Amino acid sequence: MTVINAAKNKNTIGLVGDKMASYDINRERLTANKIYLDTFDNAIFGITGSLIPIEKAIENLELYTKGEDLTSQVNSLSKSMAETRKSSIDNILSEYNTNLEDVLSGNTEKLDDSIMKDLQRQVLKNEGPFEQYKYNTLLVGGFLGKDPKLYQVTHVEAHPIPFNYSSVGSGRDTSLSHLDEFYASINDPDNLSTREMMENLVKAKIKSSKLNRGVGGNSDIAIYKRGEKTLKIAGNESRLFEEIVELKSQSLVKTRTANNGLDQLLAGEKFESLYPEIFDIDIKDDKKNLYLRGYNF
Repeated sequence: MTVINAAKNKNTIGLVGDKMASYDINRERLTANKIYLDTFDNAIFGITGSLIPIEKAIENLELYTKGEDLTSQVNSLSKSMAETRKSSIDNILSEYNTNLEDVLSGNTEKLDDSIMKDLQRQVLKNEGPFEQYKYNTLLVGGFLGKDPKLYQVTHVEAHPIPFNYSSVGSGRDTSLSHLDEFYASINDPDNLSTREMMENLVKAKIKSSKLNRGVGGNSDIAIYKRGEKTLKIAGNESRLFEEIVELKSQSLVKTRTANNGLDQLLAGEKFESLYPEIFDIDIKDDKKNLYLRGYNF
């Protein structure tokens, strides 16, 4: 119940994620943090799936040799996810005096055949206590030397993405529909401006949140320009970014004003200084409206 959108141009990686998370049964919250900036020295990533096993795999990275380049690091992350998954499933299966290897091979020396078949079904279909290991995926963007790269990482492999954009999560299809259409109109995606790239990642997330029950909340926005510190745009700034994108798409704000506002947000400018410029009203005179639109003070 997530969407993570990613893109790259010749010198910048961009990520956009939603804030929706589900827990227990039919319970949802809009406070999930799915964008990670500091795990690797030269990459950022977003996560989709169950938070606990993914975070455990990230913590266990110190048990592996990360390597000197991005490819080695994402391969180490995939190995950590695989080992974490196996050890966690083995821990669950130990209650039945068996393990993952025995279940996958159908070894019935320790278990009744009917119990083994039930465990096989649950493990292979990620049902019951094994559901948390379903759809755990990371979308990683970083630099291999000077070259920007995107990877999709699971417990099976770290797969290089051969395109300039990608999406994972339950909102993936809707996001990719928008991004496919947008990039089809771009002759040279490597030279696409960072503003246009991030604007369309956010547009794709907004469309996903409108059409997918499991996607919602403000966007978490992250950019990583080669040779510079990573920047995360969240809270009031991300809310303003989304509003500018939507107003621009409906021609309800001048294009120059909208583009300037988006550029300033991507440069780290704060909501307080930009809002009056975009909406032509002081914040102190618009607090009721801001509160109803989800801004925090």
